[in-house]
Amino acid sequence: MTGDAAAQTRTPAPMRDVLALLANLVRYSPWHYAATLVPQALRLSLVLAPGLIARAVFDHLTQQRPLGPDLWLTISLFVVVALLRVGALLSAVYLEHTAFFRSVNVIRMNLFERFMRRPIAHQMPFPPGEVVSRMGLDGNRLPFYLTQLENIFGSGVGATIAFAAMASVNLPLASLALLPLLVSPAAVALINYKRLGNLRNLRNMEGRISALLGDAFGAVQALQIAGAEGRAVEQLERLNGLRKHYAVRDEFMRKLVLDSLVNDLAMVVTAAILVLAARALHAGTFSVGDFVLFSYAAARVTDFGYYVGMSLSQLQESRVAVERMIPLLDGAPPRWLGTPSDWVRGLRPGRPGQLRRLDVNALSHVYAGSGRGISAARFSIEAGEIIVVTGRIGSGKTTLLRTLLGLLPAQSGGVFWNGEPVAQPNEFFVPPRSAYTPQTPRLFSEALRSNILLGRDPAAIEPALWQAVMSDDVRQLERGLDTLVGPRGVKLSGGQLQRAAAARMFAGGTDLLVFDDLSSALDVMTEETLWARLRERLAASNAPGAILAVSNRRGALRLATRILVLKDGEIIDSGPLDALLERCAEMREIWQATGEPIQRVEAGIIPPHDAVRISQLAGTDPGRDADGGVDRAGDPRADQPDPD
Repeated sequence: MTGDAAAQTRTPAPMRDVLALLANLVRYSPWHYAATLVPQALRLSLVLAPGLIARAVFDHLTQQRPLGPDLWLTISLFVVVALLRVGALLSAVYLEHTAFFRSVNVIRMNLFERFMRRPIAHQMPFPPGEVVSRMGLDGNRLPFYLTQLENIFGSGVGATIAFAAMASVNLPLASLALLPLLVSPAAVALINYKRLGNLRNLRNMEGRISALLGDAFGAVQALQIAGAEGRAVEQLERLNGLRKHYAVRDEFMRKLVLDSLVNDLAMVVTAAILVLAARALHAGTFSVGDFVLFSYAAARVTDFGYYVGMSLSQLQESRVAVERMIPLLDGAPPRWLGTPSDWVRGLRPGRPGQLRRLDVNALSHVYAGSGRGISAARFSIEAGEIIVVTGRIGSGKTTLLRTLLGLLPAQSGGVFWNGEPVAQPNEFFVPPRSAYTPQTPRLFSEALRSNILLGRDPAAIEPALWQAVMSDDVRQLERGLDTLVGPRGVKLSGGQLQRAAAARMFAGGTDLLVFDDLSSALDVMTEETLWARLRERLAASNAPGAILAVSNRRGALRLATRILVLKDGEIIDSGPLDALLERCAEMREIWQATGEPIQRVEAGIIPPHDAVRISQLAGTDPGRDADGGVDRAGDPRADQPDPD
């Protein structure tokens, strides 16, 4: 957790924001919440019905009159009341869950929107496991509280009817049942003041445990290699111990107030009412039926105090939930979580027109503290071109792509699409305009087919696989396209993972394809085939797009229309490969560092005279590296991703 996020978590959420969020959730599903009030009120009011029926029965019997035919009527009334209560309960459960999940869906979709609008290169405030915890557990808290408010309403209606029935018999005695309503709110408010800090610590411990488990599940192999399983278990035990400590304290305080104080007070008051009613019965001012009625009705009135106390306690839990979701909102107000967004419906915009020209004008992004990044980058891309950005490690290649696409905020300069300025690059550069594959692509824990198509036309998958040079690989998988690739594509090799991500791009039919070190994990022949097919894709298209790629590999450099040479965050030169090898010392250094095995020339991939000419310009012989040794292009150590 970053310092800023931790500080935000400790900042109390104003109660007005919590109430405003609750109000927005109700406004989103007003009829669902309103409809739930009816069965709840009916269910909790009918609890008094057996008491009223029993009162009539006992009064009838005390008058020494046999029930006769009225016995069956009484039994029928009991059955009808029971069926009505069951029907009210089932209706309440259905309507409550409908309203609950509608509200949960609004909160989660709004949080998901904030994640999607947040540049992916920008660090999240918490590890993924804790984000899921806050999005799930805390996102459920407010809708759950709203459903409990319906119980308060139903209990209040039932308590009002019960009090009226008691008051019709004896108003002073009935008034005693109101005592818990006077004591409970004050007691709960006092204990909640002490409970709030402990509740925050408990929720934070739950989030840290979720974060630890998420990190451990994602790095099992790393833990095994480092022999750190024991340390991970120790950390988990320590966090679980802290969670237990805070959970026990929270449960103790909650039980102390709700069960020991509020509930026990209600039971004591009910018992006192019944004792006084028994004395009135003995004195002859109460009938047996009146006593039976009081035994039913007193509990209904005092229970209302319990529901009020529980509501006040759960309101504090909702407040803590809002506090924990605030860092995920990226500046949006908490009440915004309860308002449905049209963002999802706008995710599939119409095709904006083919790319003719992309201009990058003085684009800059410098990382705070290190001073590294890119400065005043200027270049253009015409339709049909393959532009390759090359440079040494740390020169800013990845930063350039991310800033152009809006994954990092541009500190100056801008991007123009067909001459029009791009105001929000992170929302503009999405399919069908653009598609991006980062250095380390991610796949979902689904079938390979689903990962590539992402809901698109199934007919696009075969051309995409061919374009990504992956058709043969798919045939060798255990279940072909239906093979479950697992989290992050762990069932695929590094090269297959890169090509699966590339196939996902090709299946979308986008105008601008952006690759970051696409072929770093590929063997030489596959790399050459992949880049050759990319060139054919542009040449064969009637309305060609363009390709922007980061690579230091010779296969990409040789097929590039133009190469941008990046050094210390600045584009120091650009042009075709031959021209750059003649005039740019930095380009020659990069070319020498890659090396080239002689087998590639013998296989006829490039004409021998071209290989000789390039090797002369670079100062090396074909098949020899810059130090005169055997080339190591197949060495996996030469294929490490650029950490820009």
